[in-house]
Amino acid sequence: MKTLLIAGVLTLSSALTVHAEEADLTPQVMAQITMSEQLMALGTARDEPLLILAAMRLRATLDGPTAAPGDGFTTQKDMAAAAMKLAEGDDALTGIVEDVTAESARRMCIYARNGACY
Repeated sequence: MKTLLIAGVLTLSSALTVHAEEADLTPQVMAQITMSEQLMALGTARDEPLLILAAMRLRATLDGPTAAPGDGFTTQKDMAAAAMKLAEGDDALTGIVEDVTAESARRMCIYARNGACY
């Protein structure tokens, strides 16, 4: 499993470079996309839904309007499904995953910058 995970991350890193050149994404945005994919892979490998939730949060707050990761990357929907599957049996974690994935989830804006809440 670890070998497969490492191979996937290495393949993904080369794909990210090509995608960055095509979409004119900044290195900072690409680093965020890479980190979210790594968190997703690590969360899946360790059966840890909190790491997947961290990946979802990072992906949801990418910098800039053109920061969409594009095809070939894990979608928010897939991340949510994986987190929900791993959280089964734990009511508290299931509730957190449901809150994060709910379209009507309310967020309190602690710090606003460039139209984004943090």
